[in-house]
Amino acid sequence: MVDGSDELAGQVKAHLAEHGVADIRASLVAARPGKGLRPDDDFDAAAMRSAGIAAEQLAVIVERIERLEEAKADIARDIAAIYAEAKAQGYDAPTIRRTVKARRIDPKDRAEAQAMLDLYLDAVGEAGASASEGGATARSASKGSAGGRGDA
Repeated sequence: MVDGSDELAGQVKAHLAEHGVADIRASLVAARPGKGLRPDDDFDAAAMRSAGIAAEQLAVIVERIERLEEAKADIARDIAAIYAEAKAQGYDAPTIRRTVKARRIDPKDRAEAQAMLDLYLDAVGEAGASASEGGATARSASKGSAGGRGDA
């Protein structure tokens, strides 16, 4: 390496040592996954610059993820507010959630799942108690438990 590179390498090593990084090569390997730098490679100023670029790229990626996480949290709050509004208007929020979930499923798959549920309920003596036939009230009434959830 040339003198300027030696000085730069020394400064970087000192800085990393201050921050608890014992092995500069190991830190470069961690900073540049898949970039071909191995722990036994010669350490030089170009590798340090590349590691700096990789660190900048990583910072950009992390910031993008953080922005999306914030947006996701905002959307979750908006959805919760809509469920609260529905509940205030007398709708049953858990049933709305199940409806939203059911609408995401392909109608053919949903019908197959419902047929399987009906089969299982019939097998355990709960014939006609599926969700599509008002199962929550049918099961609650048959068991005498008005407080039962009856989720199918």
